[in-house]
Amino acid sequence: MSNTQLRKENKLNRIASTNRFVYTLIMFIKIVAVLIYGVGYHIERLALRVYRLIKKLLTAGIFRTVCNIGEWVLRAFRAIWRGFLRAVTWIAGSFVGNFSWWAPAIGAVCIISVMVFSNFFSVALQVTINGSVVGYVKDENEYHAILSKVESQIQSQLNAGTTSEEEETVSDAAEAEKEEDLAEDPIVEANAETTALNLDSEAYALTTTTKYSLSLVRKSELQDEDNLYTDVYFAVSELVGTNYGLYVDGTLKAAAENKDTIQKVLDDIKKPYENTGHGDRAEFVEDVQIKKGMFAADDLKTEEELHAMFETNSDKPAYYTCQEGDYLSTIAKKFGMTHEQLKALNPDVKETEIYEGRRINIAAPDIYLRVKTIETVTYTESVPFSVKRVADSSMYTGTTKIKTEGVKGSQIVTAEITYIDGVRSGKRVVNTEVTKKPVDKVILVGSKKKRTYSYSSGSSSSGSSSYNFTQGSGVPSGSFRNPLPGCYLSCGFMGYRGHSGVDLCLRGGTLGAAVYAADGGTVEFSGWAGGYGNLIRINHGNGYSTYYGHLSSRFVSVGDRVSSGQQIGRAGSTGNSTGPHLHFEVRYNGTAYNPLNYISV
Repeated sequence: MSNTQLRKENKLNRIASTNRFVYTLIMFIKIVAVLIYGVGYHIERLALRVYRLIKKLLTAGIFRTVCNIGEWVLRAFRAIWRGFLRAVTWIAGSFVGNFSWWAPAIGAVCIISVMVFSNFFSVALQVTINGSVVGYVKDENEYHAILSKVESQIQSQLNAGTTSEEEETVSDAAEAEKEEDLAEDPIVEANAETTALNLDSEAYALTTTTKYSLSLVRKSELQDEDNLYTDVYFAVSELVGTNYGLYVDGTLKAAAENKDTIQKVLDDIKKPYENTGHGDRAEFVEDVQIKKGMFAADDLKTEEELHAMFETNSDKPAYYTCQEGDYLSTIAKKFGMTHEQLKALNPDVKETEIYEGRRINIAAPDIYLRVKTIETVTYTESVPFSVKRVADSSMYTGTTKIKTEGVKGSQIVTAEITYIDGVRSGKRVVNTEVTKKPVDKVILVGSKKKRTYSYSSGSSSSGSSSYNFTQGSGVPSGSFRNPLPGCYLSCGFMGYRGHSGVDLCLRGGTLGAAVYAADGGTVEFSGWAGGYGNLIRINHGNGYSTYYGHLSSRFVSVGDRVSSGQQIGRAGSTGNSTGPHLHFEVRYNGTAYNPLNYISV
């Protein structure tokens, strides 16, 4: 055989050997699977037979047991019923036939029962205070005696707890409010008890609803005096608490269990105004105090309820629709609010944005506290020079001559600027340090005749007028006053384009009415100023100045010092004017602001 044939034969032998091995392996697996299936099948059949046998035997036994029990119960019931009927028949027959024997026996049993009952039970009054049972007493006098002792104990404890730092007191307004609530309560128990305690000569009322009802109780449940005192004390003290009240300007506004609860709410109110750049400290404008006192449990507020009292008021309408001619000051006056309150409720509304149809929030909260912040600032300002008038007998009355020109000085000013609810309300100068002294202006005044200073009204329709003017202090007070007292507002701030002030008029006639300086300062301008007509401009220091336009007469000149409320001229209708009125402006560093934020009209 050739090598090729040998290789083919060997290959075929290897293939045949592999096939035989695979076939043998498959047959082995098949036999094992058949054996496993057969064993499992026979085990399953055996288990089913055992289960059926147990079920059959168990079911038959339970059924027989239930039947036997039912038969026994039925027999017992029949026997008991027959015995009962025989006993009733015998007793009835014996009672009728032998009544003379039964009567003494029944009487003896009743006497014994009464003796036993009276030894262990008693009829008493059940005392209930505000729905809670506190104990049992023989009569009402016993309870009243205990209640009187409880009142004395509570009073002595409250008196002992009073300190100089935390006064335990309730305002008269709060007491009157409690009495009014009691008088108006439509549901009052007929036997309600009112406990009145006296603390530091002030009366405090506590209403406790006490009910009495007859009850049959064991004598062991009747309390002695000490136990009853303890129960009544705890029942009453739950309604009388040494808690804390919030007083605003001496009037009680709310109460809480803990002082920290009220303090946290007050801190939350001041928090938005702290660290805002308008001051390094925040405090309330009103007199706010937290006092320890005695308050009814129903009057105590939670932290959430206290917050709500500072945020809402359901007794007033929420919004007001602006009408033509409305201003924030007039709206605030209409609803009995201050200008600062209305600004705080509408922080985004400006005076120039009040127009007909706009809705303004006027829902002042139940409790309104104004927050005052004080900012300490330091700045440099010029010191106005004084004007000295020296009489010169060589000059005629009415003539003047400047001898020495005045030179302004400078000073470093430390001042406290006050903001109320974020709106600037005033300024107080704390300290001044002069760095450069001013040079006085010396004016020679003719004295040959009467010493009268005459100031012309310019192109006024009323002609010229004279006024004996005396130099004022020139010192600003830090707040402005109405320059035309008794006036009304005829045109508001920015009432039309370019109107940078307010127009003020008098109902009895404005022409020739006296015009007064809104605050102390130095006259910077006095003369004709185009559309303003006759104009006076006063510098009040710290960047503030005021304008008085359309005057018919001017009584001051440049450099004159005026005091707050000093007359400086008369109202008129000069310049661009449609009728007699006073045009009044307030400017800060040259920018015009609404004068109604500074004065009341």
